[in-house]
Amino acid sequence: MQEVRELVEAAKAAQRELAQMSQAQVDRIVRAIADAGVRNARRLAQMANEDTGFGIVDDKVIKNVFASRGVYEHIKDMKTIGEISCDPARGVHTIAVPVGVIAGLIPSTNPTSTALYKAEIAIKAGNAIVFSPHPTALRCILETVKVIRQAVSEAGGNEDLVSCITIPTMEATDNLMRHRDVAMILATGGSAGLFLRHPRHRRGPRQRPRLPGKELRPAPGRQAHPGLQDLRQRHHLRLRAVHHLR
Repeated sequence: MQEVRELVEAAKAAQRELAQMSQAQVDRIVRAIADAGVRNARRLAQMANEDTGFGIVDDKVIKNVFASRGVYEHIKDMKTIGEISCDPARGVHTIAVPVGVIAGLIPSTNPTSTALYKAEIAIKAGNAIVFSPHPTALRCILETVKVIRQAVSEAGGNEDLVSCITIPTMEATDNLMRHRDVAMILATGGSAGLFLRHPRHRRGPRQRPRLPGKELRPAPGRQAHPGLQDLRQRHHLRLRAVHHLR
């Protein structure tokens, strides 16, 4: 898909620029994203609730603030650029090396807060990130990415460090995850089912891998992330095959 190719190419170029920045410059960008997330927490929470019908606005505000300020406070003092430690006695120097471009899958349950914290941790580690949004949360995710990109630009970074697919389809998501210049996949929630097919998957703390079954079905009247239904059917076929072998 042409859009995916263009987004990854732009992200790759932006990441090269980021790789030339100091720790202080990178931290300034991350801080700007956190501040922007807090400033827009309620507006983005309202949009997420309107788009998906999930959750309570006040609760989503808390999540947006936590994903912005809370995550920032936890990572702000971490050394992530260049030499991060040195042991003179052993003559060992530890150098941080970014992976490059990250693919980030965003669910419908917590779309705005997920985009905020994934942008922060990606850039903190010297990487760019391209989001694949859940279709039902497209509007609020795109608005969140707009807020993030503006913050990045105002802090002296390249706004293409954070971007998002505007036409979310199974093909677009698959092309993003399989792109040769995508070095890592960050998947969250039900969307994580998609990336179980890919050997380059990564998962965060408390994010146990699970196969899509009944517990991952969308709420009545809601649309699953592109490809989830197909993957669920394949999973059931595998279960039937295992049962038959027993």
